Amino acid sequence: MRRPTEPHPELSEPVPTEADHTSQTRFGPRPVPEGHQTAAAHKRRKTVSSRIPPSGRVSPDGRQVWPEPSLTTKIIVWGGVALGVAGVTAATSMLARKLVGDDNHASHRHDRHGSTSAPRFAGLDANEQEEIRRRVHAQAREDALHAAELRAKAKRTRRPRGNIAQDLTKTATELSEGLNGVAQSLGTAFNSFRGVA
Repeated sequence: MRRPTEPHPELSEPVPTEADHTSQTRFGPRPVPEGHQTAAAHKRRKTVSSRIPPSGRVSPDGRQVWPEPSLTTKIIVWGGVALGVAGVTAATSMLARKLVGDDNHASHRHDRHGSTSAPRFAGLDANEQEEIRRRVHAQAREDALHAAELRAKAKRTRRPRGNIAQDLTKTATELSEGLNGVAQSLGTAFNSFRGVA
């Protein structure tokens, strides 16, 4: 393999061209201009292709291409990174809870049904709690009745299902009328522009 700094081997003698001698044209002879050098006066070198350097990611010395990692390798690496970040986040959260002290469980009290409740609700006596529960249940019933009324009203106002072919025909007719209107307005605009021009 030839290095780029090494000289190219010489070719054989160059072939003379029409510009090297007087030629005949329809206006008469065309002489060779003064100072013209023939191809033989120039040293011609053989063009030898050199090594094509690799493209893309290459080794530090630039001699070989580093292969692209496969999809499986990428998934494994990025999955491991994601698991590591999730683990660090969970450990930080647990450490912060230990340092601050998690007193969420102490703030919730158990009522007579055994469920946890808000601190202000747990501080009420049994009659007040029962009254609040009755109001909440009444409001839930009222909301359910209202929703049922809305559904019934929507069902009454809903159009009866028609023929799909008729609906498609009607839609196509409306669309073609709209397109015809657009075409007519464009034609009118062009005619107006021509009249002004």
